[in-house]
Amino acid sequence: MDVSVYKRIVKLSNTYYNAGLTKAKNRDLSGAADTLRRSVKLNKRNIDAR
Repeated sequence: MDVSVYKRIVKLSNTYYNAGLTKAKNRDLSGAADTLRRSVKLNKRNIDAR
């Protein structure tokens, strides 16, 4: 895999993670769970999103 592609995937995973935290803070728990699942799907090493 190209390094630039990997970096974009990690960045997108982190974006989903942060969006999930924002949704959880706003009490949108189902939306938060979905967004955090997308984060993990992109980057399984994102242990914070698990």
